Amino acid sequence: MAHFKASLDCRATAEDAFDFLADFSNAADWDPGVARACVLSSGPVKRGARFEVVLDLAGREIPLEYRLTRYERPRLLVFEAETTILRSLDTIQIEARPEGCRVHY
Repeated sequence: MAHFKASLDCRATAEDAFDFLADFSNAADWDPGVARACVLSSGPVKRGARFEVVLDLAGREIPLEYRLTRYERPRLLVFEAETTILRSLDTIQIEARPEGCRVHY
């Protein structure tokens, strides 16, 4: 089972970072492994929202349908996707800091 971890400091507020990251259709803007992404559900982004994320793995595109399973604004997001060959659990924690926030992915 592969595990990937990264942290970065951001000048945005925790709330602004949370709102941007909660909309997983933005994933191609910040994740180099994502070829494209779109929202599948209607209405505001909240727990239960669904997204299609197309991964680019060594030139091969792999579509995944992610569901937002935890939405605790402005500190925690959990996205889950599962196929017959893989399960992905993406956890994003956001920590408010005086100069912006720190994002743990």
